Amino acid sequence: MGSFLNLKSEISNLKSESRLRGKRLAFFLILALGAVIYFVPPLEGGGAVCVIEVKEGKISANIVGAPIAEVVGKIAETTQAKVTHGALPNVTVTATFKDLPLEEGIGRILETFNYIFLYQADPKSGPPLKEVKLLFPKEKAAEKENEKKK
Repeated sequence: MGSFLNLKSEISNLKSESRLRGKRLAFFLILALGAVIYFVPPLEGGGAVCVIEVKEGKISANIVGAPIAEVVGKIAETTQAKVTHGALPNVTVTATFKDLPLEEGIGRILETFNYIFLYQADPKSGPPLKEVKLLFPKEKAAEKENEKKK
């Protein structure tokens, strides 16, 4: 009978320890969630995402609903190329890809625009891509072409 009481007592102790571990785990999960909510800034642009990375001549992008002005600034920042443009339309950009050649990736990002790439004469002095000139959205180009035909 004594060993049965000891076994019952050990089971009771294990249940208490298990409840305590569960409470500790819940406490730390709530603490971690609170830290994430406190320290992670909210997304700008109403949930827009604009991440562009350039490594060894390859470009990767995760852009979701970002304003074109923000995207153009990020291209200039990450590629170290000057990006020139006139008034930008109020449009958003969505493009996701990984490790594309630089010009191909920029082309995907700016697929709704006409643009020109300008290169350095001597790429040894810096990145070969010197400037990206945004001309106007492709819709505008089609409109201008139709006006010429009239």
